[in-house]
Amino acid sequence: MKAALFSISLAGLCACGGNESSETTPPTSDAGLDADAGAPLTRLEILRTGVGACVVADNGEVWCWGDNLCGALATPPPWGQVWVPTTSAVSGVAELAVGGSRTCGLWPGGEAFCWGMCAPFALAPLVDHADELSVWLVREGSSVREFRWVDDMDLVDVPGSNAAHVAKKGFCYIDPENALYCWGDNSFGEIGDGTFEERLTPTKALIESVASVSSGSHTCALTLDGRVACWGENEYGEVGIDPEAMDPTREKLVPAPNEIALPEEAVAIDIGASFSCALGVTGGVWCWGGNHSHALGDGSLMHSYVPVRVVDLPPARAIASGSFYTCALVGELDVYCWGAGGTGELGIGCCDDLHPSRPVRVEPNWVREQ
Repeated sequence: MKAALFSISLAGLCACGGNESSETTPPTSDAGLDADAGAPLTRLEILRTGVGACVVADNGEVWCWGDNLCGALATPPPWGQVWVPTTSAVSGVAELAVGGSRTCGLWPGGEAFCWGMCAPFALAPLVDHADELSVWLVREGSSVREFRWVDDMDLVDVPGSNAAHVAKKGFCYIDPENALYCWGDNSFGEIGDGTFEERLTPTKALIESVASVSSGSHTCALTLDGRVACWGENEYGEVGIDPEAMDPTREKLVPAPNEIALPEEAVAIDIGASFSCALGVTGGVWCWGGNHSHALGDGSLMHSYVPVRVVDLPPARAIASGSFYTCALVGELDVYCWGAGGTGELGIGCCDDLHPSRPVRVEPNWVREQ
């Protein structure tokens, strides 16, 4: 029996900016029509608000599940909970980026479109070409500027970078020399410069040789040699320090990087609202911090500042975390999720067990047996 990906057609998308909306049509692609049978999934994306997930196949098909607020998942109306993987109205994409309650896609020709709740600007269509999804050229009146879609920050001018991550209250990017720069709100020490001062311009974090970063009220970074360090809010041990051992007269905040004692070299990281996860070089997933709704995936509800291994999970090759849940890409066609699934974040249906303590395999609606 051979697995094959379904093909879907392209449809119009709604971009919501305040009370305004507009219909646009993303560039068409024949990739979904000519895809090889059994084409493997290659990417896993999670809406950073913790309300949904999408998988993207080699042929450009997109499947999503979770809370389809204002069309962020581009699944068919009505908007609301999407409990199982559902074909998106988007196909032929080369790359997806998700942030807040909106999603953006980059097509092979360089065309870029965004959809969902796009406040403060309607971002579809975007202008010119996008070299990478961390940089969007947005029309603002008669001028064109770079825009980082952040819920409560204005347009900013950003130097060139080779990797980036957008958080609700700030932004981090990695420059070509693998130095990490962050700015925005720093009330939890999430910028990593050893202070709690708000930074309105890019400020270098106290860490070198950074390969990737994931940030929120706390931040974690992966270095080129596979080490992981975290900083910022540490209410439940999400930066790898025992919160009970910290000064009880001060808030549990860590303004400088703390290296995590992982049992193996890491190849990927991501964070949730109060926990952090790392993908090991052998495919194991390790998580630490708050274990609300079984976010750590170790079969318990115990918080842990020490990394615990996610149980009953086959070797993974990608991870992505939402507010209180994580999904992992396993093999070519499988996705496993665990944690909080009250609005469909896990893609496992409704409504027997919405907060599984161990990974649950998502029904692979993107394949069919032949």
